[in-house]
This record gives sequence, C-alpha cells and structure tokens, in this order.
Amino acid sequence: MVGLPYPSPTDVELMERVRHLDGLGESTAPKPTENDKICSGFEILRRCNGRGKEYYENLCMKAVNQSIGRAIRHINDYAAVLLVDSRYASNPLKNSSSHPTNKLPLWIRNRLVSSTENYGEVHREGLHDLNCLLWVFNKQKGSQAM
Repeated sequence: MVGLPYPSPTDVELMERVRHLDGLGESTAPKPTENDKICSGFEILRRCNGRGKEYYENLCMKAVNQSIGRAIRHINDYAAVLLVDSRYASNPLKNSSSHPTNKLPLWIRNRLVSSTENYGEVHREGLHDLNCLLWVFNKQKGSQAM
C-alpha cells in the first residue's frame, strides 16, 4: 500500500461528522459562525485535535487493515505487505496513539520492518524472511506429497 488512504476532506458529510465529534464533551460548544460555514475540509481537519481527528484517522487505518486482511485471510496464509509511506516509519512520537502503526494489530506491529533508507534494505530484511518461510513451506508440502 502506497501512502495512507485518508478519506476525502472534500466530503461535506464526513467533515460535519468530524466537526460534531470534535465538539462533543465541550460544555459550551461554540456556535458556528459565518466563517465556519465556508471552511474547507482541510481547514476543519487542521483545527480539530480531539475526537474528530481520531475518527478521521481511524477511518484511514480501517482501510489499511482491510487491505492487509485481503492478503492474509487466515493463519496459514503467506503474504508480504509493504506499507510504503514515511509516516509508517518509527519516530519519537511512536508512543502517541495517533501514530499509524499503533492502530495496526499487534501481530503486524511485531513483524514490521521499518526503513527510511531505500527499497533494497527493506527487501533484504523483510522479504528475505518471507522467502525463508516459503522455502520451509514448500519443503513441507513436498514431503507430505510422498
């Protein structure tokens, strides 16, 4: 997967949900002004920092998890999943709940190979492990056929 599949900020209904969720919990939610009514989705996302932003990020990571789930459907499946975006790489803010990798299942997080260097490094470290697993798998299949 290349990039993070965030929903379109031009979706008016989605931006209203984000705005509504961001205002929940405030005892005195500000009434929308004339300027608020003409804000773009990008501006709404820049301003929000609570539940609305969390909802927006969760929609994105739901799509990532569904995509991975299409490749790996059960415990005996083999796949290489490449998450190609610098935002997946580990950084000092990784402990933040909003970091993309923190919204992946634990079994995926434990197997992530993070590299910001180049594709060759990722191929050597990550896909080499997959090739070893496939070799063992094929060897076992061959011995069962006899």
